[in-house]
Amino acid sequence: MKTDKIMIGDLARCVNFEKERKYEPETFYSECQDGHLRISTSTLNYKTLKENVLFIENEQGQLVHHFRKYSKVPSAEGEIYAENLKRFDIDSLVVIGGDGSYRGALALSKKGINCIGIPGTIDNDINGTDETIGFHTALSNIIDAVNKLRDTSSSHHRCFVIEVMGNNADSLALYSAISCGSELVITNKTGYDEDFVISEMIKNETVYHKRHAIIIASEKIFDVDKLAKRINQETGFSSRAIVLGHIQRGGSPVPEDRILASRMA
Repeated sequence: MKTDKIMIGDLARCVNFEKERKYEPETFYSECQDGHLRISTSTLNYKTLKENVLFIENEQGQLVHHFRKYSKVPSAEGEIYAENLKRFDIDSLVVIGGDGSYRGALALSKKGINCIGIPGTIDNDINGTDETIGFHTALSNIIDAVNKLRDTSSSHHRCFVIEVMGNNADSLALYSAISCGSELVITNKTGYDEDFVISEMIKNETVYHKRHAIIIASEKIFDVDKLAKRINQETGFSSRAIVLGHIQRGGSPVPEDRILASRMA
């Protein structure tokens, strides 16, 4: 593999240029960057890999841009992308991302492009690796948000039903629930029984005499607003649903992610 001809980006498969278009080296680099792709090579006056990533250890992961439009690459389009890469003498890619990025990398590898996968996803759901880059930073964001929500839940006798990301994995929900001492955690693996949740909230109030309750749930399992309304109606808690959303994905990387990324560099 020619290490001086590596393109880096969250999704290498977005090289979606018309086959007949001609690019000068500088123009090609600029248009790739606008298309959410970074190119690094020591030939054709492209910026080098070292210059691209210098002093970014405290920056968020999206600094190396991504483009998820082409998460599923048809065979015909994959052929065009591979030809465009080869036309600029780029034979290798470092693909940083999750399963969607890896599907694109697989499609390109079948067309003769060498691909190396670096697991970068907050979901922590990549087979063959214990932890992925970004997971601990997202977890830290969740813990920070839940800690602040607990302050107001205690003063207002409130139950918060908090939905976190994770796609079909449960790592963010489980780790954050343990770290925050939530009363309940709901994931694909725990299952969801609404009546059981209501009974547990009643028990927390009448038996344990708690003035607040935190329920953390993985996304895509149930309607958190519906559950919050039922808790509000059938228990003594004033309940609210909170979807943390994309706030989980931002921020400066925590030490665990910086160390993991450095090990993979």
